[in-house]
Amino acid sequence: AIFGYNKQYNVFAVEIYDSLLNNDLEWVELASNDAGKLDDVLIGSKKEVKAYQVKDITGNLTYQKFTDSDTESIFKGCYKGWLYLKEKYPEKKILAKYISNELPSSSDKISKFIGTKTPSFKEFIQLFWNRIKIENLEVDEISSQWKEVFNELKMKTNSSDANLIEFIKSFDF
Repeated sequence: AIFGYNKQYNVFAVEIYDSLLNNDLEWVELASNDAGKLDDVLIGSKKEVKAYQVKDITGNLTYQKFTDSDTESIFKGCYKGWLYLKEKYPEKKILAKYISNELPSSSDKISKFIGTKTPSFKEFIQLFWNRIKIENLEVDEISSQWKEVFNELKMKTNSSDANLIEFIKSFDF
């Protein structure tokens, strides 16, 4: 039974070790009941909370698999967990991460994109998600081609523009 948790323990060990080396560790929580899909590993430090969803599964991660589910999607569950942590620790930066063996799909298509070449999930991460993070974009700076995708994500989480932008900037794959 413990074998299935190896990846989680590896992430946990590395992050705890780094926090200890930086003399920054305040608390640790595993298998949180309150952090949505960001429940696997929570690490609190003086300035931030790191929250992880760790999956040891193979295959490709598609946009649909990330955003849709019969129960709760990875995206919505991670957003809810991030929002909970943001409200619980308002003075700290929340850093959320989905860690998986899955590779972002380069063959699926994102239907809400408005443009001549419909992007894959891999391109979504590179051209939408990471661009918002790296260039520190605000909602009015998002390309018109991606506006409907942004609106779809906002609808799936019932979030405000500001909260969704902040989540994107704090979430890594």
